[in-house]
Amino acid sequence: MAKSTTVVVEREMIDSPAFQSLSGMAVKILLIFLAKRQIKKVAHPSRDRWDIQNNGNITFSYLEARDRGINSKVFRSRLLELEAHGFLKKHQRSGGYSREMATYFLTSDWRKWRSGK
Repeated sequence: MAKSTTVVVEREMIDSPAFQSLSGMAVKILLIFLAKRQIKKVAHPSRDRWDIQNNGNITFSYLEARDRGINSKVFRSRLLELEAHGFLKKHQRSGGYSREMATYFLTSDWRKWRSGK
């Protein structure tokens, strides 16, 4: 599948309390995750929608983060922030020495997030 040059972010997401409370680095990391989506338009009788074809198989390694100027301690804490705010869920843990990379789901749980939870 060809890589898109466009990253779509829903206005509802941007305006959500969860997004508004993210740190700047968490927003940067979230945008990178959103850019890694492979989306496909699915026709529906009432309204067409976009499905993420690779959800659960999106990778973002510590090595890639380092190459983007994000140190490992910051990367780990921002991943936890994104999970706590409902944007991300780890699907498969990395295998350490087996060189398997962690995989992630993008979720819409951010819609339910409230400050102080």
